Amino acid sequence: MASSDGSGGLNRNQSFDSRYNMKVGPVLMNVTGGMSFSYNDNINLSDTNKKSDFIITPRVDITNHWPLTSLNSADLNVGLGYSKYLNNSSADSSFVNVSPGSNLTFVVYMGDFKFTFTDGFYFQQDPVSEIGLANVTTFGRISNTASANVDWDLNDVILSLGYSHTNFIATSAAFDYVDSSTDTVTQRTSFTITPTLTAGLSNSISFTSYDQDFLNNNWTLMSGPFASMQLSPYVSVSATTGVQLLNASTGGQVGDTTGNEISWYGSLSVTHRINNYMNQTLSLSQSNPTGLNSNFVGLTSLQHSFSWQLIRDVSLGTTEFVEYGSDSGGSLAENVWRYGGSVNLGYNLTQKLSLSLTYTLTMRESNAVDRNYTQNVLTLGANYAF
Repeated sequence: MASSDGSGGLNRNQSFDSRYNMKVGPVLMNVTGGMSFSYNDNINLSDTNKKSDFIITPRVDITNHWPLTSLNSADLNVGLGYSKYLNNSSADSSFVNVSPGSNLTFVVYMGDFKFTFTDGFYFQQDPVSEIGLANVTTFGRISNTASANVDWDLNDVILSLGYSHTNFIATSAAFDYVDSSTDTVTQRTSFTITPTLTAGLSNSISFTSYDQDFLNNNWTLMSGPFASMQLSPYVSVSATTGVQLLNASTGGQVGDTTGNEISWYGSLSVTHRINNYMNQTLSLSQSNPTGLNSNFVGLTSLQHSFSWQLIRDVSLGTTEFVEYGSDSGGSLAENVWRYGGSVNLGYNLTQKLSLSLTYTLTMRESNAVDRNYTQNVLTLGANYAF
């Protein structure tokens, strides 16, 4: 059955929670402001015509938790920022950036049922996160996903059903061919096999429709098992795998004639708490997202992250990654390797003020002409928790 407070152990009473630093009426808030100064030696992701720049980015992160009752709550999480380029003003944020992961969530418990309604949104312009992009300075895009999910708690079995609708909009005419909407239905059955082992089966079907006829409309069907296990007090593992049926219409200007394709998806994540001061995570994934230049991209990713509390107020973090992406077809039919990583040094100057210095390296190698690049970014940041 659902837990007595309907929250899986999360404290939802009206008292002030230590995770928040403000309270306005019944609403608990956490507000953090920051400023970063970056040097980027290749803002346009080019191999032969690199442009470098200094970038100033003010930022504020706001978390709100409103416990409507002892069981039900509303949450708003949003990260806002603005990037100013000192030498290339055309790359400035067209309006305030909204971080991925920003969302409004409403949770309602009714007996053994948990209803979750979420609206997730973001606006970003940095193109480096997209493996299919090169020789561009900005890739402005807006994404909004409205979703509804219901979980039915049957003691050691949880049945879940969800629906989501996503609108994706490019903010520049150069990329308006990717404007699209996606509808997804998911079904998930989770079994608590032992106190440390949970496993089950997940199924989903998605339909994507583009506003223009450059890319082809498509649908995908995914089905497979998942599991998570606490192997020891120090090591936990989670994994998913399954079969994915990819179907795309033809006739779009992209020239990708991929029809029915059967592929696989999967992920493996291992988290290791080495000791009280060191933690590391290793993750491997295989997915088949829709492409910017083709119907689908077969994307394989390997990432390792490590954190170390060197002394009381000084921390060190590193991340390394390798990605391989392969277009399903189209005029480019590109095969891409990307690899790199980051090193971050953090220092808590006071209880509320922290400083950081981060170096990030991203390298891209492509089989297409003039689509390689190397980018180095050095960032000095300051954050203040109000």
